[in-house]
Amino acid sequence: MADASDNRAKIHFPIELVLLLFVLVAIGYQMYLFVIDGFALSTAVSYYNRFVIVAKVLSGIITAAAIIGILYVAVLAGRLQPRLQPTKETEEILEKEGDQKPAYTEKWVKMRERLESAGDDDAKIIIIEADALMDDALMHLKIPGDTMADRMKYISNPNFKAANNLWDAHKLRNEIAHGTKKKIVYMDAVYAIEQYESALRELELI
Repeated sequence: MADASDNRAKIHFPIELVLLLFVLVAIGYQMYLFVIDGFALSTAVSYYNRFVIVAKVLSGIITAAAIIGILYVAVLAGRLQPRLQPTKETEEILEKEGDQKPAYTEKWVKMRERLESAGDDDAKIIIIEADALMDDALMHLKIPGDTMADRMKYISNPNFKAANNLWDAHKLRNEIAHGTKKKIVYMDAVYAIEQYESALRELELI
């Protein structure tokens, strides 16, 4: 890319110099006409008057051409401005940002596939893993907080429609982790998955 820009610059810069000289000539010619016009008025000789009229017409043409040249140079200069090249670190960040949605989509598709073939005995594991994926997504979005609960509190606002249902799913996970809920069945996993998926979609990660 850099080589192509350099080649274009080498081709167009002589044109800019010619146009600049053209403008300088036009300005110098205007000054010359000013002197001639003053001399013609002082002598009141008819052929000088004719010469001045013709010269003024030519001057107008030259001035118009010079203005067009200036505009062309301005446009050309804008095109020749070098484009910023991203650093290696920036390229890595952009690459990660571009891949984040496909990555979470793929992970969530696998989670859905596991749910379809699961039973009551698998419900606890699926809920815990889905909750972990949700927390990973929140951390990926740089949402502050030491725990998932802290991060969820940070994003809990009227604009985040999935917040309340996400809390319900996370509480279900905590009941599993702390052993406060004795029986977890397949439909609990289905409910939790639906809430996590709703939140991920609203965050545009899947």
